[in-house]
Amino acid sequence: MDGVEDQNHLNSPKVQLQLDACEVISFGRHLPRVKGITSALSNAMPMLRSALESFGMSCEYVGLKHFLRFSTTSKFDPDNPHDVITKCRVLLQLLAMNIAPSRAIPVLYGRRCDIIHIGPQKNGLCAIFGINPGQFHQRRKLLTAPALDELETLTSSEIIVGEAIVVSLGDSVQALNKIRKAVEGCIVLNLPLQLLIDHKYQDHYDHQESRGIAFVN
Repeated sequence: MDGVEDQNHLNSPKVQLQLDACEVISFGRHLPRVKGITSALSNAMPMLRSALESFGMSCEYVGLKHFLRFSTTSKFDPDNPHDVITKCRVLLQLLAMNIAPSRAIPVLYGRRCDIIHIGPQKNGLCAIFGINPGQFHQRRKLLTAPALDELETLTSSEIIVGEAIVVSLGDSVQALNKIRKAVEGCIVLNLPLQLLIDHKYQDHYDHQESRGIAFVN
């Protein structure tokens, strides 16, 4: 994963961690040089540190290098390391995407997260379905209020639309699946979000399923 420093090679959930009182797991990420992210993160550090401490983790932010590092502490529970490490990695990824700490921190406590790559990046919807930049620019505009606000209300979730990603944060897999389905409908099929919310798109995506669109009911 680009921009990630991993001292213990924990990229795969299958890696078995052998921890003792002296071993420390540390991983970090360079944050984007986006205006305001440094001050926002610096202001949120007390809240971030407090949340991580409850899971036996610590954090260090090197502002000059725009680098954020998470490390285990002596209070880290070695009996269930994968769950905590996975959640911390997701939190770190969200912060690197300039998601507000107040929105990102709840993933530590079990809030679910789905990151949908909608642009031309590897595994992005544009790359998969051959959507050109002009088409993407127009279709991305479909993911705006007031329909986006309505989708958030209907799914009891938060939806953050970035330049080439959409992040959804919610309490159930079903809610996030509905959001993913709607986002794919907008970007891949060029359907208005309100139309998707009103469930008037069944014939459209039934026709498109042969193209490999993974819609989830």
